[in-house]
Amino acid sequence: MAEFRQIYTRIWKDNWFSSLENEEKLFFIYLFSNEMAEVGGIYELQIKYMALETGIPEEKISIYLEKFEKDKKVFYRDGWVWVKNLRRYSETGSEKIKTRIFNLLDGVPDCELKKMYCDYYKIPYQYHIDTVSTPEKYRINTVSIPTLQYNTINTDTLIKRDININNIKLKENNLKENNLKDNASEKKPEAKMEKPKEPKPKLEPSDPKYWNNFGKHKELAMIFSKAINVVPIGSDFSKWNKGFNDLVEAGITA
Repeated sequence: MAEFRQIYTRIWKDNWFSSLENEEKLFFIYLFSNEMAEVGGIYELQIKYMALETGIPEEKISIYLEKFEKDKKVFYRDGWVWVKNLRRYSETGSEKIKTRIFNLLDGVPDCELKKMYCDYYKIPYQYHIDTVSTPEKYRINTVSIPTLQYNTINTDTLIKRDININNIKLKENNLKENNLKDNASEKKPEAKMEKPKEPKPKLEPSDPKYWNNFGKHKELAMIFSKAINVVPIGSDFSKWNKGFNDLVEAGITA
């Protein structure tokens, strides 16, 4: 779906185009310049949308499509349009364009119009082809489509190869298991039992070393404890600590 289309100026000197009525010329230009038109020339567009965008009644559009198909310029089937020369004027030799065209063609459902398109561009049609309902002039020459050749492989060879691979894997697993058993059977040196360290005796407030925990405020802590007759230990610690911190924050020293 493109946002713009170029119109070759020589279209105005084309004998067929020059023979069209003004409204027919408008409709033909619309078919290759509307936003649904694709580089491959085949795209989906219902007649009601053609009428809505061009202002041409649906009845007249159907007549114009029949005329264009009779002149082998445009083909319409079940909501799908094929503007025959649109691909010719869109191709640039770019691989990206070619890839885009074939990707778009993959999105076109299996239908008569797609058969006609593939036949015209000599593209092998990969789906079922109903040669009974398709007109003779649009039938694809299935004889010329090459059939795919597949290399056959001896199944006995595959079975033998799989057996050999399984045997190798089995031997590897057995070797790993034996190595694990050997490693487990080796005696590991007994770890030396370390003699547990004796816990340091817990200091009590009665021990002068206990007050060393208060650093430079050691003397203040000892005096404060004697003054309030409370030692900083056990359940009394939080009560004692609050009063002591108030003294320190107030800048009181021993």
